[in-house]
Amino acid sequence: MKNFICFLLLILIFVSCDQKFRDDLFSPEITKIEIKDDGNGKIYKAEKTQQIEEYKKLLRNSKQTGYCCCPEENISISLFADNDNFNTFYVDTIEFKNKVRIFDVSYQYSYIIEKKNWTAFLSKIVKTRNHH
Repeated sequence: MKNFICFLLLILIFVSCDQKFRDDLFSPEITKIEIKDDGNGKIYKAEKTQQIEEYKKLLRNSKQTGYCCCPEENISISLFADNDNFNTFYVDTIEFKNKVRIFDVSYQYSYIIEKKNWTAFLSKIVKTRNHH
């Protein structure tokens, strides 16, 4: 019985983590998205409502997956409500030839997006160089 209760608690934790991941990615509180590409030093910023809605549309039209083991963290996506960075997700651009994976640091949930759609989205938002 004790093992069963522990098992149920673990399931509850994973389900609530997955829900928070999805809630944060689609949060109506998002006022800015900052995307940092570690490979080329570029920083992309989406601050206009239309750009943020384009990002959400990109995710809604993607394939949702469950647990993913050990993806590469090539790009980070920081979500802001005003100036508060309330969550950061990562993008693996290497695993698939024609797709990218957006995932939570716990790897419990991810979105698979066509690489051409990801690239098109990045081309629509402000691009700067990281000066660090």
